[in-house]
Amino acid sequence: QPSHTPFPSSHTMSSSSWQFSTSMDAPSSISSNTPTDPTLETSSTRSTPPFIPHRRKKKPVSESDTSSLIEVGKLAVWTLSTAKHGNGVSQLRDGNLDTFWQSDGQQPHLITIQFHKLTHVQRLDLYLDYKLDESYTPQQIQIRSGTITSNQMIKIHDLDIEEPSGWICTALDVKTLCLQIAIIANHQNGRDTHLRQVKVWGRRRDATSSTGAISDAFTSPTMQQFASIR
Repeated sequence: QPSHTPFPSSHTMSSSSWQFSTSMDAPSSISSNTPTDPTLETSSTRSTPPFIPHRRKKKPVSESDTSSLIEVGKLAVWTLSTAKHGNGVSQLRDGNLDTFWQSDGQQPHLITIQFHKLTHVQRLDLYLDYKLDESYTPQQIQIRSGTITSNQMIKIHDLDIEEPSGWICTALDVKTLCLQIAIIANHQNGRDTHLRQVKVWGRRRDATSSTGAISDAFTSPTMQQFASIR
């Protein structure tokens, strides 16, 4: 019987040292007795460019991208779980980055935004500043949507923020009667929180529609009755 010749030690493979190559070229240590035609192009002589998949880049959301949006927070009723005197809803919504809401109680700290009717909320912007507020700065935030009257608030977003300084913009695209911002934890295990500004954005109606352009022509009192269709 023919004897089995073991592989040379240089070809011995261990289960713990498998290496795979993405190249289609044959290893140089293996020779082939098959005659080759020098005029034929082989995989070792052909240069194949690497495959780079096309990926569509997402446009980052920034605080300035509001040309197609309108602030709808002014149409809602705002409620805070707790607040220090002089640091309430007015300071949260005054457009001044130097003022802030400061909570005064146990976590989670809640901001509840109730609309009078079903509202399409496109984006929620929060302004935070770790350099000024340090342990008062929120780190873990939940955004909830639902109806507060029936206590049916569903979490739609989790935010985990590290030392923010500026606007935190979150795309929502949700129709809701009520939004709730829940601050679960602060930096450095702080108890109370500072939130400097909140903006709630909805979709802006197209002001350049054909009906809008026509209505501009009806300026006389006599023609004003025809300015819109009822």
